[in-house]
Amino acid sequence: SRRQRILRLLCESPEIGQSLHAMQRATGYRAAPLLKHLRIMERCGLITRDPSGHTRAGSLEPGLRFRAIAQAPRVRRVA
Repeated sequence: SRRQRILRLLCESPEIGQSLHAMQRATGYRAAPLLKHLRIMERCGLITRDPSGHTRAGSLEPGLRFRAIAQAPRVRRVA
């Protein structure tokens, strides 16, 4: 799913979260859908976003992060 891909990218290459433009280039998604996914992921605690716009994978332990990636399709259905 798209959220799984976004989370995986942020875990593997945190620098992608430095700007929306960098995330758009990495994912190929337009700004509006990407921002929607980021807001949902932030509400679920999978990522954090600071006031300057940087996005990071949440402060989960690695095992929990991978479990969260596996459960991302379930999050999609709930959101």
